[in-house]
Amino acid sequence: MTIKHIALLATGDEIVDGVILNTNAQFIANNLFHQQMHVTEHQIVRDDEANITKNILSLLENNDALIITGGLGPTTDDRTRFALAKALQQPLELHENVWQAIIDRLVARYGIANIPISNQQQALFPKDAQTLANPNGTAAGCLCYLQNKLIFMLPGPPNECLPMFTQFVLPELKEKKFGHEVYFKNWLLFGVSEGHIAEKLEEALQPYASFQTGYRVTFPYLEFKLFSPTDELEKGINAVLNIIAPYLFNDTATKASDNLKVILKENTCELYITDPVTGGCLEQLLRSPELNDQLHFNAKEKNQANWHLELTGLEKYWNSTPDTKETQLHLALTTPNGEIHHETKTFINYQQRNLHYAAEYACQFLLNFLKNSLIIPKA
Repeated sequence: MTIKHIALLATGDEIVDGVILNTNAQFIANNLFHQQMHVTEHQIVRDDEANITKNILSLLENNDALIITGGLGPTTDDRTRFALAKALQQPLELHENVWQAIIDRLVARYGIANIPISNQQQALFPKDAQTLANPNGTAAGCLCYLQNKLIFMLPGPPNECLPMFTQFVLPELKEKKFGHEVYFKNWLLFGVSEGHIAEKLEEALQPYASFQTGYRVTFPYLEFKLFSPTDELEKGINAVLNIIAPYLFNDTATKASDNLKVILKENTCELYITDPVTGGCLEQLLRSPELNDQLHFNAKEKNQANWHLELTGLEKYWNSTPDTKETQLHLALTTPNGEIHHETKTFINYQQRNLHYAAEYACQFLLNFLKNSLIIPKA
């Protein structure tokens, strides 16, 4: 099966200069990935008409679809539609239905009687473009073709761009069969570095030259990803299981703190946590409005009919003991029926990162007991 390639192009001086993040690309690429569609590259370019045109043509040389975001406002620095028209070698034409929608929106929302003529720019599209309605703003998008390749043009603000991507772009790409079968498996590992384990994994996978691996570090976790172009993924899985087993946290890439919050939200239990160890990191991970009545941190009075977790340790970190290669975390959990469970975890001294390590480990420690006592939501 031929894999169809998709490229993303974002326009805007503010993105190039690092004033704002290109969160549109993150959302779009991740959604395409989960639909088994192949994004080859992301590019960003300034609000320069000639440069935008050049990038559009360049990206279409090696891709079957291009998603452009940004530069569709009513001001003189919004040049994307003009650049796209040049790339297509088509004139811009006023779409009366889009112009009327702009007028109606501005009148209804802001009570503007005299619509600025500059807004008419937002109703200009290449001659053969199919316009895409924007329910959250005045900047409509469009769908065009160049030599049978798809070009989507979307506004930049995420609250406008992303709903339009979901409503128009994703269904169109599905209809055009941009998805392809991907054999993929990932695992979340805890307490092991990429440098420590990657060489062993790559060696184990040497007999399977067509397999590809990927690693993503979000301390203290390491996500390991395995891809296969064929249905022989199971062979690769069997080759690496023994290596990752000592560090395996789960195979959903979900952190312990996130899993713990889900379980607590699905139950009515209260949790008292005494934590002089993580510098507030554990509370920051778990605290949310939905759990405000269930979580009690460092409370002077405790309801004995609930769960109690006490953290101690990391003395060598807090005392700045020199040349310390390891540190210890001590955990004590008291269950509602009075049972007490202790555990001591010795781990490498990661300095400041000790706090995050200890917080996530405490969440996993809690999970090990709560999952046997509470109702666990189905994945």
